[in-house]
Amino acid sequence: MFLVLAHYDDRLAARVHERLRARHGAARARLLTADELALGTRWALRQDGARVDVTMRLADDTHVRSTEIDAVFNRLRFAAAPHFAAAPDADRDYALMETHAFLLSWLAALPRVVNRASPRGLGGAVRGAAEWLLLAGRAGLPARGMRFATSARSFPKPGFDPHIPLDGAGLAAGAVVRSTSRATLGKAPAHFLEPVGGECRRVLVIGAHAHGGDLTPALRDGCLRLAREAGCALAEFWFARAGDGAGADAGWQFCGGSSFPADLPETETGALVALLEAGVEG
Repeated sequence: MFLVLAHYDDRLAARVHERLRARHGAARARLLTADELALGTRWALRQDGARVDVTMRLADDTHVRSTEIDAVFNRLRFAAAPHFAAAPDADRDYALMETHAFLLSWLAALPRVVNRASPRGLGGAVRGAAEWLLLAGRAGLPARGMRFATSARSFPKPGFDPHIPLDGAGLAAGAVVRSTSRATLGKAPAHFLEPVGGECRRVLVIGAHAHGGDLTPALRDGCLRLAREAGCALAEFWFARAGDGAGADAGWQFCGGSSFPADLPETETGALVALLEAGVEG
């Protein structure tokens, strides 16, 4: 059986489920939302040493054992506890933490999961811009420069553009930054990003293959190393030109990554389905 775990508005999960269902039948491909896992599923978990056996009883009385699952496409970003929506904040937060912990233990026990759960996120480790740039550099990719200054006015390097985080969380995992100006910031702390522009490229890593991007083999191999370093069987990376230079690789800078592409073209969706059918995890 193939399981697709997602939230209600996940278009990619719905399309992957439709393909699996068309190829393997409705009985062997199920799409379960976070709410259905919380409300419509009964669980029985048995552990014998390192061996964990989980039986799920779904809302339609279908029984699914963990040993019967061929592969899981995990698009869960967070746990849901809708039955605690009207509870006091402390009780609701406790229910969410317990639900998160249970789903994390279940996903960790499954052998074949694309977007493997992590203590830093149900659908894999949540990473901010700075961590993606750091990992890209470790993988041998030319990465866009990022600097942090306690005073935007005194940052000495010319050409770098100041940015501030949208969520006010500094460089915490998942933080998104937006461009601003030194005049607006004054002496406030800021992140400074190396300017890029012009051509842009997107590379999608699915398993052991890099799709799209029209980049050189050296950069594509770097993307595969980065995906392995990040523990992602599915990852989306972006590059942009950072200046003039000779050679096919000149000027290309890694600018960011994500293990949660919003949607994929038909060809890439087919490659993802093939990865699940092959039982590859990551």
